[in-house]
Amino acid sequence: MSTTPPSTLPELPGGLFNAPPDSVLVEDADEEIMELYMNLEATTGRADSGGLGYLDATAAELELSFELAPPAVQADTVKQARGKRAKPAKAITVDLTVVQDPSALRARVGDTGSVLWRSSLYLARHLLTQHHFPPASPLLDATRLASARVLELGAGTGVLAALMAPLCGDYVATDRAENLRLVQRNVSANAPKAGSSSSSSSKAATVAPLDWAEVAAEAGRKAKSGARYVPPESDTDLVIAVDCIYNESLVAPLVDTLAALCARGALAWVVVELRSSDVHPAGFTVVRLGESAMGAWEGERGRWVGWVGWCPPVDERE
Repeated sequence: MSTTPPSTLPELPGGLFNAPPDSVLVEDADEEIMELYMNLEATTGRADSGGLGYLDATAAELELSFELAPPAVQADTVKQARGKRAKPAKAITVDLTVVQDPSALRARVGDTGSVLWRSSLYLARHLLTQHHFPPASPLLDATRLASARVLELGAGTGVLAALMAPLCGDYVATDRAENLRLVQRNVSANAPKAGSSSSSSSKAATVAPLDWAEVAAEAGRKAKSGARYVPPESDTDLVIAVDCIYNESLVAPLVDTLAALCARGALAWVVVELRSSDVHPAGFTVVRLGESAMGAWEGERGRWVGWVGWCPPVDERE
């Protein structure tokens, strides 16, 4: 996979991200996607991901446990609480009880957020590990993150929000209204367990409804008059979307929502499991973060990809 020399990478605004050295400036979206899929096929022998990235799509409740430890001794897998191995020295154990709604997965067409996706869990583990055992160049600057306002799209079960909120200045987990009860339940249950014995561990995410279709529609109306839509939720520093889309019809509303939410200068951080080539970061400057930004994902390579993007902020005086 190609890389961009660090000296030619654009500076990521805000100082929140430290792009790994194998990060790439995305200059052509079509070429970017073609390269990613060619790499996926070369490393896995197939051009698709082999299925959805659920951890377990059948259980009504998951009891999970994973360890945070220096990389040399970090456990490679997320384990069911029963039968877990002894902790490595100095490791921090995070235990989670995750309520799911498998019936909604079957009953609501296009709804994949009612069960836990591996991407949210593994990414949270990676970021928490870097928080407690900081490397020389962590992906996220801990000092800036501690005062950052973060908004998550498609929060699903709310696990990422529960684990990450204690590290952020403010964290808002959003989803469609019909899924918010599940998000709130898991945020409330797991926020006090979010990986630290410090006082910040009691800081919980807030939960709010946000419908991409409604945001996209309003942005379209504004665009007809030559303006950009600046929703109230855009008063944020970082917008996160982690494996929150499977239905291709929602790609365009997601992109429009990201553009609206980044209108005041926020960064967009999108993490996806490669499934469809219908991804287009129109209007954004985009950097694909290097593979080291993704942490350990059960030994998988070339399956998940993370982009950080931003667009020129609006001049609200106009």
